[in-house]
Amino acid sequence: MENRRHALIAAWQVVQALVLTWLVSAILAVLAYMVNIGVPALADIPWQSAARLGVSFWLMALGSPLTVEGASISLMPLAITFVLVFLMRSLLRRNSIGTWLEVGTATATALVVTSILSLTALPGSVRLYALVGAPSLVAALCLLEWARWRQPEGTVWQELREAWRIAKPLIAGVFLAAVSVAVLAAISGWGRMSSITSYYILSLIPTLILAFAQAFYLPNVAVWTVAFMSGAGFCVGSGTRFSSLGSQSEPLPAIPVLGALPQPGQRFIWMIVLLVAIGLAVGLWRGRAYATPRQVLVPGALALALVVVVFAGLGALSAGSIGPDRLAVVGAAPPVFSLVLGLEMGCGLALGLVLATESVREVIVGHLRMDLAGSFREGRTRLKRMGVRIKKDATDELSLSSQARSDVSEEEREISTPLTQTPLVGDEATPTEPLSDSLTSSRIPTPATAPTTVTVATADSPELPASHVSSVLPEPPGYIADKEKGAQARTIVDAEPSDSVSDARQAGQKRS
Repeated sequence: MENRRHALIAAWQVVQALVLTWLVSAILAVLAYMVNIGVPALADIPWQSAARLGVSFWLMALGSPLTVEGASISLMPLAITFVLVFLMRSLLRRNSIGTWLEVGTATATALVVTSILSLTALPGSVRLYALVGAPSLVAALCLLEWARWRQPEGTVWQELREAWRIAKPLIAGVFLAAVSVAVLAAISGWGRMSSITSYYILSLIPTLILAFAQAFYLPNVAVWTVAFMSGAGFCVGSGTRFSSLGSQSEPLPAIPVLGALPQPGQRFIWMIVLLVAIGLAVGLWRGRAYATPRQVLVPGALALALVVVVFAGLGALSAGSIGPDRLAVVGAAPPVFSLVLGLEMGCGLALGLVLATESVREVIVGHLRMDLAGSFREGRTRLKRMGVRIKKDATDELSLSSQARSDVSEEEREISTPLTQTPLVGDEATPTEPLSDSLTSSRIPTPATAPTTVTVATADSPELPASHVSSVLPEPPGYIADKEKGAQARTIVDAEPSDSVSDARQAGQKRS
């Protein structure tokens, strides 16, 4: 009895999600019709047709294409699909799905409700795809909630949970980078987007509705941006290719959001490097929970496989047609796109997981410590050698300066040593007398002066008045400075004491 009650609750939650999204789609279509009711092309179209167009748009979100005048439009508005998934998952979480009865009841309810609601769509809608897509979506959500509420036991499920723990930040990081790149592209191409919008000559409210209609395809644009970043690229009609490795363009439909597409010839190699860096960052983050590289082998491979499967599914859902002929091919090729993306992110992820394991970290840290220790020892040895060399150079300089000072001191001592009179060469050599016995003062005449008087004073001579003394030179007795030659040479003279001042003057004149 309890299981039946839970099954009925699950069925009612499915009805709420489907009916609510169906009603919002129809109301938005009618609102857009009322705003543009003055357009001549809508004069003969009743509002009921606008509501049925909204329902067909809702069926497109579940996978049903719409055929209009022979042209098939199958590009799914993934924004409505994601809103339906989010709403249905939020409702199912309240009921704690835990039995097959609940899963079967919810799936059957989705089939019945979708069949009824699809009757209100335009005749050109292919309802079969929606009748398969809605029950499949409900069954998948019920199984996920069951697995979340009562986690299954077993090695396989444990490995899948570990792999999803690694794959979830990978997917989130890729979409975050894709949204950032899409915003930058919209900013750079804002002028072209405005020019395309101005072709329609719309007022404020119709312009807002046009922008809101394009917002239904923003998830598609995000997936295309991921394909663009990976290098696999996407196309907007046959003959076109937009990729980070280069772009090839043809005439495009006048849709404002397409104005953000890059110009032919532009390349963005750094986007591929960014995807590798995202894988590396996630690997370094999640790999710290493992001890050896062997332990991360299975979870890493499963995580990469989950990423490939998820983006392959998103690539398939985001591709379709928006018109006849060339516009029948729009979006990314799912197998090539997902495999290229998995290869790029797998390289970074594998490297990050291996480097972040405990054993590899210890080896790397050990080598770094050894290198740092060796560098420190080598640097210390170099500093010691430099110190010894500097000390030796300083010692040499000190010894040279000391030797120079000793030489100067020796010269000073030789100069300052008291001199004695040298005996004259004659018939009889007389011994020299000490310098203290006599004092000689002389003044040497120069060309610019008058005849010079030389005054010589000895110990035996009487004291002279100050007016008769021109200068007194503190030279040793018996020497006369030779100032005409500008040198400090001394000339030995025979300075014998005289009894009178006149005799001393005559002796000085003779010597000069």
